[in-house]
Amino acid sequence: MDLALLMGLQASGKTSFRTHRFLAPHTVISLDQIDPKGNVKNAREREAKLLGEALAARRDVVIDNTNPTREERARYIEAAKQAGYRVVGYYLRSDLKDCIARNAGRPAAERVPEIALKATIKKFERPNWDEGYDELYYVFPDRHGNFVIKEYRE
Repeated sequence: MDLALLMGLQASGKTSFRTHRFLAPHTVISLDQIDPKGNVKNAREREAKLLGEALAARRDVVIDNTNPTREERARYIEAAKQAGYRVVGYYLRSDLKDCIARNAGRPAAERVPEIALKATIKKFERPNWDEGYDELYYVFPDRHGNFVIKEYRE
């Protein structure tokens, strides 16, 4: 069983990548879907419950959140490893300027405040193999809107 862990700024393409790469039977866990209004405390409790249920049922899982820090990623990696899962990381590389432009193209109700993008990039820690990944990849969009996946190198 696999746990796919997506990482990247808001508007970096994580959800688009997920919908192209991870169709059923993956269980999708996303704070945006759990609580679109951003009540993080309640969303994290529900997220932990959903993750526990998916791991107990031995379902493949994809985590679609920004996951900007080692600490935030560790909760998923540790739970997956304890359940005997392989962990595959996908780091959606993009710069702030590109994310701001993509964010501006979203419907108004789905836009992330620019200050949130800037706050995320300030705390973002690039993934590292020593976090416990079995596989780790860079992902970025090409000129045609397709996703390119390359092996991660630190």
